[in-house]
Amino acid sequence: MLITSVMVETLFFSSAFADSGVFNFKQLVIGDDGKKYVIGEIQNSDPDNNIESVIYFGNSIVQSISSQNVGVIGHGMAMPFKIELPYDQTSISELNVQSHVTFKEPDDFLEVNYSTLRMDNHSHAISGILQNKSPLEISNVKVYAIAMSAHAKVLDVTSSNPILQMLPNDTARFTLRPISSISHQVGYYSCFVAGQSGQNYTLAAEDGQNISFELGSDGEIKNVRYDNSTHSISFNIEGVFPQGGWAELMMVSQPKSYDKAQSLGAILNGQNATKSISSIEILSGKEYKHISLLFPFGKNTVSIQPYNPIPEFPFATIILIIAILPIVMISRIKHSCLKT
Repeated sequence: MLITSVMVETLFFSSAFADSGVFNFKQLVIGDDGKKYVIGEIQNSDPDNNIESVIYFGNSIVQSISSQNVGVIGHGMAMPFKIELPYDQTSISELNVQSHVTFKEPDDFLEVNYSTLRMDNHSHAISGILQNKSPLEISNVKVYAIAMSAHAKVLDVTSSNPILQMLPNDTARFTLRPISSISHQVGYYSCFVAGQSGQNYTLAAEDGQNISFELGSDGEIKNVRYDNSTHSISFNIEGVFPQGGWAELMMVSQPKSYDKAQSLGAILNGQNATKSISSIEILSGKEYKHISLLFPFGKNTVSIQPYNPIPEFPFATIILIIAILPIVMISRIKHSCLKT
């Protein structure tokens, strides 16, 4: 049994158009539920850039009645997909792909433990253990696989049930089951990992340093950049839910400008974000700066930057200052009268 091609899918878009996302294959299968599905694989043919791809039925992704985000695909890499054929579609030729160049990297914090992979000789299902090497808790993780015959004929694209929660350095078991009608033909799988965890970014910072962080949201994040003059991380985010959404950023590594004594502050659409939480978290013996904020529906601009909070006096100190102040003022008045 051969298990290959482990990588991570993420769920964000970027802005630069590209035509380097191509179908390695696409074919129709009938699932155990009787529904028709199109399975396939998107190849990134750009030798230098990572891309993010969406597949859709019809002539326009905007007007499409069915689409699926394939995610970030590293240069020279590929990602499988499985999408239900809409009831009014009769041909898989109506399935198209649209891609964008992105500087984001496939997240390498999720890994399949190869030594745990086992295939059931009766059902030909595959099971194993997934490891979360991220300092963050991860939710809704799926493992995908292309099921192939012993002669490398593609039979199915199958996925595990969602792993709802994985804590930092946690592990979870998964199982992949092919369509029953072809299960006896399965010779091996090519495995991929797809997760909705925060995307890992590494950007150039001041003095030749780099800044690395994980950024996640239930909205669409675009145009992530670092400003050397303000030491700020900025990005655009578009909420897709009427009630607004959330964004979360955790520092993985930081330049000197992000001193340990500092916290993180958020500016949302030019105003201080009052609905944000900044903290220092200790995970696996390391400190990570962390900030969460809420943003409204629609398009938003966010800036995250380090700052030194104004010291807060304890309540008892404030009372003492209030009590002493009149005495000081009276003493100064008496001193002034004595001079005259």
